[in-house]
Amino acid sequence: MFYSQLNNTSAHPSIPPFKLITFRLLVFSLLFLWTIGILYPLLFNQLNNVLLQFVFKNLYSTVCHQQSEKSISFGNHQLMVCARCAGIYFGAMITAFAFFFSKRNQLNKKVLLISLAVVLVDVLLVFIGSYDYSKAFSLATGLIFGSTVYIYLMNELEQFLFNSKIYRTE
Repeated sequence: MFYSQLNNTSAHPSIPPFKLITFRLLVFSLLFLWTIGILYPLLFNQLNNVLLQFVFKNLYSTVCHQQSEKSISFGNHQLMVCARCAGIYFGAMITAFAFFFSKRNQLNKKVLLISLAVVLVDVLLVFIGSYDYSKAFSLATGLIFGSTVYIYLMNELEQFLFNSKIYRTE
């Protein structure tokens, strides 16, 4: 099913479908594992492993401020990243899954810049006090930005990897 979607009419006609699928599956798997880590407090709360919590908390602190008032909580369990970062990673993961069914995966740079502008305007308006921080809005802007960044980066990465002499099958 995945293979039939990626034929010579895809966005990358020179890339062998098997290599493209394998690469996309690898990226999706890594994103999936990263996202499962974000959900660690919810999924693995029964473990109650202090060492694992410490490791996960420190790992995700390298990419997010982890302020509890800006993080999504379910009961007593808070995600490892803030709402906006959660949106970015979930948006990227959902888009990575959708990539398996997509022939076209190119994105106009204007769309990427607009999605970035929406996030920056939200951050700026909250910072200057125009309105209060909203987890739902931050999650939504993160989803949009994560999706567009994923499409843009994957297109560039696939072009770079599969058009280099190392990976060519000529």
